[in-house]
Amino acid sequence: PNIGYYFDGGKIVDTENELSSIYGQYSPDTKQAVFNFDVQLVNEEYTLYSDTLEYNTNTKIADIIGPSVMVSDSNVIYSKLGWYDTHNNTSMLFDRSIIVSKSQQLTGDTIFYNRAEGFGEVFGNMILNDTTRRVTMEGNYGFYDEIKEASMATDSARVIDYSQPDTFYLHADTMVYKTKDSAVYMFKNPILWNLDYQIFGDTIKVYMNDSTVRWAHVPAFAFATQQKDTAFFDQLSGKDLKAF
Repeated sequence: PNIGYYFDGGKIVDTENELSSIYGQYSPDTKQAVFNFDVQLVNEEYTLYSDTLEYNTNTKIADIIGPSVMVSDSNVIYSKLGWYDTHNNTSMLFDRSIIVSKSQQLTGDTIFYNRAEGFGEVFGNMILNDTTRRVTMEGNYGFYDEIKEASMATDSARVIDYSQPDTFYLHADTMVYKTKDSAVYMFKNPILWNLDYQIFGDTIKVYMNDSTVRWAHVPAFAFATQQKDTAFFDQLSGKDLKAF
């Protein structure tokens, strides 16, 4: 079959990676290698630890088919199914893989990740948890930019701010979370409830103090209403409204 084996520890080395394991085999015809038990893939930027790994010395793609951990200076990746292009620094991770970077943890059914650009795109049940700011972001689709420290979620999106004793929940079709900003921007005829008050507008900007609302600004088409009893309401409208 023109296949080389080792059974008691060995290495396969190419121009970019060094792979070692207890058991390994390599086919010069297909350029495909299989590794089992105490597998390590080492290059200049990261080290991948796995129980089972396949690697093609021609395409430089490693196939993850068992519980694996990839460690680098910028993050740690946990996955048990997927592939990693070691030449282009891109990967597709399946089955609820996890990317942990600085104080953020990104989880999803399927994650496409570009290490060079610090960009992760999630398909299905995205959860982004920021442990420093104590904020969790959820959605069925979204992405996270490590460099800009910004993320987006859509399709049943929700943000949970648990930095204060009173947890703040924000639901939307799409919203954008920027950690360097302390404001929530709400578009397309949003409604804000506060006790028995309702505030409407074309756009509402909510300025936060951690998870506490400091004040809200309706810059156009503002309308506010308060129910006084079962039959009567106080109503107020204007071109510009600030609510404290």
